[in-house]
Amino acid sequence: GTSLFIPTQTVVVSQELFDLAAGLPPPGGAKFGFYFANDPGTLVMIFGAFDQSAPGNPAQQAAINFGTGKVIDLDASNIQSAFSGSGAIGFYLETQLGDVLYSQSFLNTAFGGQDLFAAFPHMVDPDKYIFGFKLPGSVGAPLAYEFASHLTPVPEPTSVSLLWAGVAAMGVVVARRSRRRDRSI
Repeated sequence: GTSLFIPTQTVVVSQELFDLAAGLPPPGGAKFGFYFANDPGTLVMIFGAFDQSAPGNPAQQAAINFGTGKVIDLDASNIQSAFSGSGAIGFYLETQLGDVLYSQSFLNTAFGGQDLFAAFPHMVDPDKYIFGFKLPGSVGAPLAYEFASHLTPVPEPTSVSLLWAGVAAMGVVVARRSRRRDRSI
């Protein structure tokens, strides 16, 4: 139910778990990264199309340092990207064909605003997430699964509105019961 996250520590660790695009033509894979909330112009790559994992480790690994504004490719021991900015972040996946899928569905204008992103929290550690992106369509196949730690979700505005509507409704119910009790005394 969320598409934006706030880093809870200076360094966020990320791993690529699955990239279907890596096996599809043209050669390469998908690019995965983040952007600052509501601004797709700030795309910061975490994993590039041709990134490879370290020998003996099947997953690509990166560290995102929000203090220095750098994404470090832990497999190659080099700087993958540099950025400036702070605040809530969303995630994106860019396919080899140049299609960009965003965690915020309203940014997926090329796909009619479809929700193509899912966030699955870790059952024991709530600041760890697995993110999934899927192909457009009602039964779209998964394109990639990514992992990140040290994040907290930003509630969707509709979720917050529903929460406050529920609290207001409970207040009305309590007030009515209180009035009924007062009348019967």
